[in-house]
Amino acid sequence: MKIKVLLFLLSFVLCFAKTALAKQNVSFEGQIDLTSKTVNVLLQINSEGSIIAKGEKLDNQKYRFVFDFENVETPLCKLSSKVESVFELNPKPKKNQQFIEGKISSQYSLMDYKPIKDLSGKFYIKDKVLNLSSFSAGDIRLGGKIYLEYPYKMNVVFGLDSLDMNDFLNFWVKNKGYDASGSVRGEIKVSGALKKFILRGALQGYNGFIHKTEFSNIQLNINGVYPHMEIVNSFFTQGDGYSFSFDGPFNLSNRAEFLKQIKALTKSALVSDSPERREWTIKRLGDKNSQTGTTELKYLLRKNDELGSITNDEDKAIFGVEQRLEF
Repeated sequence: MKIKVLLFLLSFVLCFAKTALAKQNVSFEGQIDLTSKTVNVLLQINSEGSIIAKGEKLDNQKYRFVFDFENVETPLCKLSSKVESVFELNPKPKKNQQFIEGKISSQYSLMDYKPIKDLSGKFYIKDKVLNLSSFSAGDIRLGGKIYLEYPYKMNVVFGLDSLDMNDFLNFWVKNKGYDASGSVRGEIKVSGALKKFILRGALQGYNGFIHKTEFSNIQLNINGVYPHMEIVNSFFTQGDGYSFSFDGPFNLSNRAEFLKQIKALTKSALVSDSPERREWTIKRLGDKNSQTGTTELKYLLRKNDELGSITNDEDKAIFGVEQRLEF
């Protein structure tokens, strides 16, 4: 294998870079030293971004790669980071097949010029499939598979463990210009081909505020083909207990218009409907010391009740609640 392993992994990284940078001007230069068994490559991206890749063979079966990402524009953010990987090639009994396993870590990572938690984890490559395990970056966990042949399909899960709300919004919202607090937990699943991947997210936010709005609980369910998503079956409970459902389309690539898209979502008081009755959740009060316990105040209308039993004042109170969800 010798230098072939270095070239294989370098080619894989460059294929991903080509997809992410398809609409940008990229120049390429590099060199391979067969004597020292090293590879050095520079990708210059427009006037700001660049990727420097260096690979070397450490011993008979061990290799090392270092990638310096500088202001690299990706679909989600502008990324800067130094990423290092050391991996080992283990021969398998079957002819012409190899098993590769290793570790990866990052340093000095910036997302849109803001510091983020560095990444560390383990991986192995078997039968042209990259398997990710024990990956973490602060409160974010990562695991799954990426297929190393076109169209580069993937099945990856991001797990969030009490991620700070402000950090979460900084990732999605470009130059948001307001503060937020609280915590976020849940999962985001990524599947499909690299050029047209599917996102499915089920996230919960607890006890904080976004801009001027306090909340005790947020349930967000979102799915679609990136970047065109659909928010469904989601609700927001304000700090004073008023609860609303919300849904509608959402474009994740339009990060500068995040708040405008939130305001455009369809919002209404939480309603549960059945053949026998209709039920509105007027207030949902969570225990500040618990992220699971809630106390709900509901308004119940039985279907055989006369409509006249609901007064005009009560109607106004319910519709007044619907207007309270503002960012």
